[in-house]
Amino acid sequence: MTMEKPTPTTQNITLTITHPEKERYELCEISCGAGTTLDELKAQICAKTGLQARILVMAKRYEADGDLDEAQRAALRAQAYVNWVPAEPGDTLGSVGYRNGDQCAFTYLGPAEEDLRPEFRAAEDVSVSSDSSDEDEA
Repeated sequence: MTMEKPTPTTQNITLTITHPEKERYELCEISCGAGTTLDELKAQICAKTGLQARILVMAKRYEADGDLDEAQRAALRAQAYVNWVPAEPGDTLGSVGYRNGDQCAFTYLGPAEEDLRPEFRAAEDVSVSSDSSDEDEA
């Protein structure tokens, strides 16, 4: 018995695109229809961010059994690098179950900082010098 893909809706879905190497660094958001293929989304991500399409691999979802509540979905997004299922040709946002506000699932097989447009490169960590006026005195 073959499993059928869910019927995609015509609604718009806005996905969060995060830095491939710094998962907590949000690059941008991309909005498109539920019928948009993951290949089309990949092209939009690459056009906007400068990442290279040939080494960006789209994922259809994070592997999990059963229905997830919002807390479980958030936990899964936080572990985005674990248990992802590669997309197949023709997969659409709606058919793989993306919802408005989800983090886009992909992996990048190269050094992202070199490929990202300057405005999307993560800022270097800034060391905070101690300032006695900001410290609580005992």
